[in-house]
Amino acid sequence: MAHARTYAAAHGHLATPQKACHEGFPLGRWLSEQRHQTREHHRSTGGTWPVSTLLTELDPRWNPTWPLDRQRNWRRVSSAADGSGGTGIPGLEKELADWLKRQYTGYGITAETARAAQPPAARAEPGLLDTALA
Repeated sequence: MAHARTYAAAHGHLATPQKACHEGFPLGRWLSEQRHQTREHHRSTGGTWPVSTLLTELDPRWNPTWPLDRQRNWRRVSSAADGSGGTGIPGLEKELADWLKRQYTGYGITAETARAAQPPAARAEPGLLDTALA
């Protein structure tokens, strides 16, 4: 747990690759095992794995419901952004473009439909919230 704490303090997350080591400790493998234990404990008891609560305090998204690769990519991009519209990591823009293409292809969205997409039209009649705030 101490290694997870120091890693989270240094990096702001626990989305480590499985092979990651921190200070000589196989943290990635340990976190993978904790994710497995969390799932199994919940399946068998319906309760929360005790270590899970501690890890959630360090990083609320340490065990996301979405694929961990997406969480890792998000962490990489958000931590690497240099403010100039690029990531500051050579070649990462192509990797991100490829990842984005896989995302919209997986949902059946084509480049043409994405370009043609329009924001929803304004409602003709005000909604409940609009009239309540008037």
